[in-house]
Parts: sequence; structure tokens; C-alpha cells
Amino acid sequence: MTTGSMSKKDVVRILEEEIGEFKRAWRNQNSNIQVVEFSRATNETSILMTLGLSDFRLSSESQSFAFELLCEFQDASQKKLVARLMDELCMLFLEKKMSAPQRGSYLLLDNRFQNLAKDVSAIYFSNPIYRSEKFVSELNTQNIFCVALYFLNSKETEILETKGWRALEDHWDNNSSDLLAISR
Repeated sequence: MTTGSMSKKDVVRILEEEIGEFKRAWRNQNSNIQVVEFSRATNETSILMTLGLSDFRLSSESQSFAFELLCEFQDASQKKLVARLMDELCMLFLEKKMSAPQRGSYLLLDNRFQNLAKDVSAIYFSNPIYRSEKFVSELNTQNIFCVALYFLNSKETEILETKGWRALEDHWDNNSSDLLAISR
């Protein structure tokens, strides 16, 4: 089911104002969803975001909403692998094999993504920490949520599984964790 609430041009305008022009895109063969790389990324930091996932309303346990995935990370050599991961996440959501992510939800990674980093064990879904309130608000006004992906090491995954997402985010704050680093 598509949202129909806003045009792709509006989404593109919001994204480009915040993150820069599209640099390149990877398109899914089975849908119109793309994973887009942005030009404001630096040699040290890559910025990837889905485009087209918000055309579909996806359900979580209690609600239905539209969203796009955002991933900012250091280690430009991992761009293609992260883009493939984001693409596979989109297919999991569309095929209803995974509920729409909410702050605090996570996905344990399988062996297909072991090359990301030595100690990456999961992906955490949350609010986009490195984006402006204006950006998030403009997307929210259009009934689109921006869901950020953060890579978790085994210690962080254990904190999340045993103590919950608030404890994980407190751990990050207390340790001044660099959430752009794939490996911490």
C-alpha cells in the first residue's frame, strides 16, 4: 500500500537540503527502492539513505507508518556492503518478515555481513542523532519518519538485550561513543 501523501520531488528536496546532492544510487531489482549516497559525505564519513521505502506504509506492533532508513558511518570502503545491507532490510520490511523498526529495536546480523567489521553483531534502529531538527520535522510533517541505523558491537548488543535501549544509549553518552565508527 502506498502513502501517496507527498511526491518524490518533495522528499528529494528535503534530503538534498540537509545532506547534499545525490552522488550515486543502488537500485533494488525487485522494487523501486534505491539506496542513495550523498555528496556531503567526506573521505572519512559516508551517508547513505533509502529513497522509495516511504512509498509503502509498514506496520509495527501498534501502528502503521512510512519511513526511510539513514546510515552515516566511517569507513568508505564498506559503502557497497552497507548499501546491500540497507537493501536487504528494505526487502525484509516489504515482505513482512520484519516489523517496521522503532527506537530501540535491533536486528542481529548473520554471517553475510561479517565483513563489516570484526566485532559488529547487530544493527540498532533509533532517531537520527547527526541530523537537524528541521530535517526530521519536515519529513515528519510529510508523515515520513527517518530511522537511523547504528552498528553495535557484542558488548553493546549484550547491554541492549539485557538492560534495554535506554541503558544502551546511556552507555553511549557515558562513554562518548563515536556512533559513526562501524567498529568501536
